[in-house]
Amino acid sequence: MKTHSIRTKLIAVTISAVVITMVIVTALGVIALRNLGMSGAEQSMLLLCEAGQKTLDSYLSDVEQDVNMVSVYVEANLHGLEDSQLEEHLGLVSSFFKRIISHTGGVMTYYYRIDPNVSSSVKGFWFVKDETGDFVEHQVTDITLYDTSDTSSLVWFTVPKASGKPVWLQPYITDNLGERVISYNTLFSSGDSS
Repeated sequence: MKTHSIRTKLIAVTISAVVITMVIVTALGVIALRNLGMSGAEQSMLLLCEAGQKTLDSYLSDVEQDVNMVSVYVEANLHGLEDSQLEEHLGLVSSFFKRIISHTGGVMTYYYRIDPNVSSSVKGFWFVKDETGDFVEHQVTDITLYDTSDTSSLVWFTVPKASGKPVWLQPYITDNLGERVISYNTLFSSGDSS
């Protein structure tokens, strides 16, 4: 009887050891798979974020480059123009802008605004991308309704004017379009703003 009892105990211990080992191995396998899945998900998320950052950086760099190219063109052709010549100048700048912007991703709007201190009759232009993806002319903002020394309003005009250099503006909601935008703006030395 004792041999039967010892054999039963030995079998029970062996089965218990096998079951405990299987539970431990299974638990470790589940933990390893979960960690592997989380690591893969983290890696995928990191790659998506890096790709998004590079795309955004590319858009922003292209916008800066385009505005700077237009600035060079405007500066070379702007000085000493009378109101009648400003109209022709606007047509040339508008065509130049259109050629450049058509190759730039992420642009919703572009404009070139003449400071009312420079000309009260020539306003500038403003083009907005419509639902078809084409840029259509929009009525320019009447700057004379604003205090242009207050950089908290009309930021696209007042901030570059106050800083005297090209600036990226903090994201803001446009008054006329009701859209949240990021804007890169520059001021031309004769007081004209783009």
